[in-house]
Amino acid sequence: MLHGNPFLQSSLADIQRSLGAVDSLVSPAFQDATLSRSFAGFNVLTADALASVTTPAFADKAGTLSATPTLTYLAAKDSMTQTLAVTGLTANGVVKAGEIIQVTGRNRLNLSTRQPMLNASGAQVLWTAVVTADVTLNGSGAGDLVCTGPAIFESGGAYNTTDTALASGDVVTLLYPASAVTQANLFYHKNAFGIGSVPIEKLFSTDTIGTSKDGLQMRCSKGASIRENKQIVRFDLRPAYSALNPFFAGQGFGTP
Repeated sequence: MLHGNPFLQSSLADIQRSLGAVDSLVSPAFQDATLSRSFAGFNVLTADALASVTTPAFADKAGTLSATPTLTYLAAKDSMTQTLAVTGLTANGVVKAGEIIQVTGRNRLNLSTRQPMLNASGAQVLWTAVVTADVTLNGSGAGDLVCTGPAIFESGGAYNTTDTALASGDVVTLLYPASAVTQANLFYHKNAFGIGSVPIEKLFSTDTIGTSKDGLQMRCSKGASIRENKQIVRFDLRPAYSALNPFFAGQGFGTP
């Protein structure tokens, strides 16, 4: 059995496409447009794709950090986001939520070993993050981008996500192409997201409120409509969603 990093495994998966006519696993995957349940180290539950979007027109996709961001774990641990002040991008341009940014010269660390991550060619993987909200830049192409998957760097830090500290003047690149139709694909661990429920008030009727072992609360109410002479049963669930850890999920885009 071969064990390798996800980049190596994905390269091997791409190579095995030549076996599609005879291999019983590869051929159905291409016919049904569904990934194998085990792909590049991921336990794939379903093949899912978001809708295609047209990216905004952007004359200049590269700029710089105009200030050194806060890089401590304490500042990032509650929201798992980080604000990056950038400049030098397209004047008055709009950076859309979901845009992926990359910082030159700052490499991503493996979150298990805290060692540099390597791609299929053996090069270190640059740090990237995802913009969480639309930002309209000013006339100098400057603005504050709130990003998830923060760059954390502290001396001897146990939670570092980059090998060196981001600093003012670092080159920042928006990876999505300008004025192009693109489609992002999500991949995630089941612990990346969570769902809970908001407490529900009792009604003036015969009702029951139950809570599942996972903490989800549901209300079942029984009543009647005098006007319509009908028995009525109503079920209520008020869900609340959260992203527990952005490092457990990601998005991929581009061409093979």
